Amino acid sequence: MCIRDRYQRRVHGDLSQMQRLWEEAQAAKKEEAVKIYETIIKDVTNISEDDQRIKESAICALGDVFAEQKALQYLSQLIVSIRPQISYMPQARIAKIIRMLYDKLLTIEGGLEAGLAIGKEIAEWCIKEKRTFLKHRIQTKLASVYFELKKYNDALKTIEDVLHEVRKLEDMLLLVDIHLVETKVYIALENVAKAKASLTAVKTAATTVNLHPAVQAEIDMLSGYIAAEEKDYSTGFSYFYESFQGLTSLKDPKSKNTLLYMIMCKILMKSNDDVFSILNSKLAVQHQGLQTEALKAIATASKNKSIVEFEKCINVYQSQLQDPLIKNHIIPVSYTHLTLPTILLVQISVVAVSLKKK
Repeated sequence: MCIRDRYQRRVHGDLSQMQRLWEEAQAAKKEEAVKIYETIIKDVTNISEDDQRIKESAICALGDVFAEQKALQYLSQLIVSIRPQISYMPQARIAKIIRMLYDKLLTIEGGLEAGLAIGKEIAEWCIKEKRTFLKHRIQTKLASVYFELKKYNDALKTIEDVLHEVRKLEDMLLLVDIHLVETKVYIALENVAKAKASLTAVKTAATTVNLHPAVQAEIDMLSGYIAAEEKDYSTGFSYFYESFQGLTSLKDPKSKNTLLYMIMCKILMKSNDDVFSILNSKLAVQHQGLQTEALKAIATASKNKSIVEFEKCINVYQSQLQDPLIKNHIIPVSYTHLTLPTILLVQISVVAVSLKKK
């Protein structure tokens, strides 16, 4: 038997063994499965394409177990410890695995805080290993983590650093992600002008690439948000409607927020009858709750032109009206719509009385 045949036979045998281990892990209890996953991961002698896929699946499965158990420490250690054991894999696969584990870490309670330290460590490792592709994506995720933790200055600093390099590479998909985070940061800082500029950069980069429906829905939602901040409620409604359709098709829970923003825009456009039609639609029924009841009550008060009903709604549903966009727009604008006619009527009455006395 020639060397080549012996090598192929050895690989074939090893592959069958790894496959059997994987199948055993699927049938085993969780504790036993974890041990089998670790055995597969530690094996660095089998480097065929099939072996790599099995190892990637084992890493993913082990990450799922740790995420389900909310084992931050174990998952953090896994992100670091697997690097030597997957070093022979293509860079794209290594990047995929590291990003997958890092994303799982961020979903765990307390994972955002832990994610900052791990994200910085991964970025430093990428610089040392010259893994530019992965470094840029981890830095973008880090900026998003800073945003979630309301560390806006740190988010902007991280964005500035990564943008400088990504612009040179003309990685349009990544530019879309970076500018999306930047847009959200500026919205949080209530800097509408810069948020609008960042969103324009998102749309410019997006013209040359195919976007995932979730990304397009987010762009529409942010476009609606900025339009509403500029008090262009008609345009805002159109964007929110597009976002709502996209997020609903993806069964994304954020679709409820876009529904609330749609209703808010209709109230501020004084199209109160449309509010009731929207809330009775098939897609909106699944989102019925105290928040929709609050906006429905405000729409009713607006339709009845009753400042008394409006103030009652604000008092009763105060906790349901804490969303920044809704709180900053629907309360002051609706209050103005309802009180202004009364003020004008009083002023006219005063002028009429004055003229009558003369």
